[in-house]
Amino acid sequence: MTRIIKIVSSLLAMVCPVVCWGVPGLIAETTPGMSKIVVHEFAEVQGAQIHLGQIADIEAIPFVRDVLEKISFGRSPQPGKIKTITRHKIESRIRSGRDLPGDIQLISPEKVYIKQVHQEISEQQIRDRLVQWLDDYFNGKAYEIKTLRIQQGRGLYPAGHLEFNLLSPLKVDRQGKLNVPLAVMVDQRKVGTLRIRGQVAGFEMVPCVKTDMKMGSAIRASDLVFVKKDMFTLHHSVVRDMTSFEGCRLKAAVKKGSPIRAAWLAPLPLIRKGDVVSLVTRTTALKIETSGIALEDGFKGRPLKVENRTSGKLVRGVAVTANTVEVVY
Repeated sequence: MTRIIKIVSSLLAMVCPVVCWGVPGLIAETTPGMSKIVVHEFAEVQGAQIHLGQIADIEAIPFVRDVLEKISFGRSPQPGKIKTITRHKIESRIRSGRDLPGDIQLISPEKVYIKQVHQEISEQQIRDRLVQWLDDYFNGKAYEIKTLRIQQGRGLYPAGHLEFNLLSPLKVDRQGKLNVPLAVMVDQRKVGTLRIRGQVAGFEMVPCVKTDMKMGSAIRASDLVFVKKDMFTLHHSVVRDMTSFEGCRLKAAVKKGSPIRAAWLAPLPLIRKGDVVSLVTRTTALKIETSGIALEDGFKGRPLKVENRTSGKLVRGVAVTANTVEVVY
């Protein structure tokens, strides 16, 4: 008779997966003071660890319930993955809490299937954060994101408060290209990385010629107009300061709407070949002034050849003003 009871008890345990301890035999109903744990076959958890309170309903006095809810079963599965826990493992972990008062009734399937609550990151979320960084980078200057490509693996992350952190300072290269590595943070914990690649345009107002200009043309302020240009498409020597054009001529032809490079500028001569100039000779005590004819173009501060009209001699001097040459020896 005893043997038959043992067999029936084993069959009941297979059909009705209820495990109890602290009370002799199998008990279908709780008794006063007994704690009851009902484990779900399928459960979703949130956070880095799996806790009993996330996979089961617990009936117990508050103190005991708090302790039971915090029993850990290891790390949560990766987002999009499933982890299984056996009833035996659940029972063992609960039994290990030796200081728990009272009896505990456990109702659990043979296996529990667990997945982590997750979230996906949209391109718009990343773009919005990138815009904030670019606003700081360009410091008030106009810019535009022309292309954007995001590499983020599976794209599934644990649920929680989402943030992005730069893994290195934001930089835009000379061609306007972006290559930005980011850390994905959930509840201040790094859960993954992603990379942003793209192209940006950064705009500034640059002096450009109003019409086609020929080589040798003198540049006046009225010949120029400010045009919005992408700084990343401009040559590094493009002239941006209007004062740099004063007293200059073009060494190359420039098309309408184009900026001017520094290498295309040459100073205008103060004195033209054939101009009549004042020749000034200075000594410690004397200043002698006579007339001369420029034998070549003269530029400010540079030497040129002048014929003395009185003596007919060839002298060398430095152009000081538009009609004055100071003789040098």
